[in-house]
Amino acid sequence: VGKQILQYSGQSNMKKVGLECGGKSPFIVSKNCKDIKKASEVLAKNIFYNQGQICSAPSRLIIDKSIKDEFLKLLVIESEKYIPQNPLSLESEVGAVVSKTQKKRIEDYIDLGIQSKARIVASKSDISPVAGGEYIAPVIFDDVDPNSKIAQEEIFGPVLVVIGVDNIKEAISIANNSKYGLAASIWTNDLDEAYQVSKALETGIVHINSYGDDDNMAPFGGVKESGLGKDKSIYAFDEYSELKTIWVNLKSL
Repeated sequence: VGKQILQYSGQSNMKKVGLECGGKSPFIVSKNCKDIKKASEVLAKNIFYNQGQICSAPSRLIIDKSIKDEFLKLLVIESEKYIPQNPLSLESEVGAVVSKTQKKRIEDYIDLGIQSKARIVASKSDISPVAGGEYIAPVIFDDVDPNSKIAQEEIFGPVLVVIGVDNIKEAISIANNSKYGLAASIWTNDLDEAYQVSKALETGIVHINSYGDDDNMAPFGGVKESGLGKDKSIYAFDEYSELKTIWVNLKSL
């Protein structure tokens, strides 16, 4: 839809457009991360809350193989907090996905993941806390091919893909192997590593040992096919204004 709007703009009067077109954001966990429990909590919340229907959701976990198994045990426990419940209850963390059509789309991606031989770490079926809603519990795929559809395409649902790596250089390469570039995260206690990875990631937003931090003073927006322009901050005014240059020959006045 964003690409169509951009095309229509060019076909009409070339009006300026701002586009926020989603992403496939990487969540990188280095072997130098000392608090993997905290990292698992933050990841589970940001990929599974709102039923995974978040443009900047960290839907790709890229993690050092030496800590992957231990991390996944913690992550599965955390995912239990986001099993769909009554969407009309204020006590519920998550509820129904937006429509029957979207549920079918998410389920089709889950089927693709199964066909690709990726290993399901967490999944529950037949979740229906209240009749009439469309519900999907968190799904975690391990041993995912970085080039597969579930690792490359935005699912917009509670589906996480896990990719193990041997070193941080490989993690950066896989993270940047995407047409999207909205957000990213690097978890490490090595300050130099955090700095170097943040510079190398091709995204509009990078979180270090955090995710989902936000403020109206800070710009929000991506690169590549995640969109054009920035929301929030003083930079948002650029989307609604035009620069003008005026030259004055003072000698003539």
